[in-house]
Amino acid sequence: MSFWLDKGYATFLLDYMTPRNASGQDPDIPRSPLDIADALKVLATHPRIDTGRVAVQGLSNGAAMTIGSGGLIRSRGGRIGIVPKAYIMLYGGCDYNLKADNISDAAYLFMVGDKDTLIPATLCTAQETRTTEFGKDVRTIVFPGAYHGFDGNAVREFQDSRFGPVVIRPNRTARNRARVEAGALLQRVFAGG
Repeated sequence: MSFWLDKGYATFLLDYMTPRNASGQDPDIPRSPLDIADALKVLATHPRIDTGRVAVQGLSNGAAMTIGSGGLIRSRGGRIGIVPKAYIMLYGGCDYNLKADNISDAAYLFMVGDKDTLIPATLCTAQETRTTEFGKDVRTIVFPGAYHGFDGNAVREFQDSRFGPVVIRPNRTARNRARVEAGALLQRVFAGG
């Protein structure tokens, strides 16, 4: 959050786990894109927010919610009060099936490490390939040598019953490039309005 604040962007942090007494290790992690839609409704009422310059970013499970919210917000039209210009997903959301009827006209950016076993990079590159037929603005960046959680500080290894061995490890090069790419995307989509 401080990265975006330092760049002059207002931020809104959505905690969807604590109110549900959930954690990232729960087998049924909540993934409601309605939480993002509700947060955007609240954000739309703030007098200092430019509702024409809003993006949604999610990490890991939050990225799954982020991408899911794009179709939900598209289907609800103007009832939310904000239509995001971009959706940024870091190491997540790639298993969501983007189709012509559930993708908005916003820009979508997937960023994932090639060593990520929770979210294989091939899932993310497949998103970009599938959506070219719709003429949508979808881009995937795969960071060499980066694992899940490349932008954080945690170092963990564990065995997941669904995904097998999982490594979470920071990668400063990937983190810095992700920041540059996300910043460039926002400048592009926010330009002129």
